[in-house]
Amino acid sequence: MAAWTFLTIGIAFGSVWAYYELGWGGW
Repeated sequence: MAAWTFLTIGIAFGSVWAYYELGWGGW
């Protein structure tokens, strides 16, 4: 379960990072 939790957190963090880094959040 630990790996699944880290995977989920990683995906969520990556999505948020891409959202702001690519500027999608500003459009």
